[in-house]
Amino acid sequence: MDLINNYIQNGGNISYILSIYTVNPPTDEIENKIKMELFNNMHNIVNKIVVYGMDVTIIWKNISDNLYHCDVQGIWSDTAVNKHTQLLINEIINNTLNKYISIMQEFNTQVKFIILKPLTNKTSII
Repeated sequence: MDLINNYIQNGGNISYILSIYTVNPPTDEIENKIKMELFNNMHNIVNKIVVYGMDVTIIWKNISDNLYHCDVQGIWSDTAVNKHTQLLINEIINNTLNKYISIMQEFNTQVKFIILKPLTNKTSII
């Protein structure tokens, strides 16, 4: 989280954080290949999602080997990030993880996606 705090303290804005974890990876090499393919399919790629007739742009940026962040503005940002994440997971399953499906099943490997929406202020409003 230090990387995220530094980014915010240096003027960056984060509206969503995406954590991607591999559970029970067969080998370090395969885990690293999966991480690299995820990075290549996600980092700095412009994604436009239409929500209720409005275009919402989502650009995930890599912070570390398993953390990404984006700054999505607008009233429909939660809906857009939800919709985009569902599409992204389906794409990753079909295009990236299918290459490793047999060995992942053998080792009961899972890839978990966790989306967080941090507080926008450091202080509570009472």
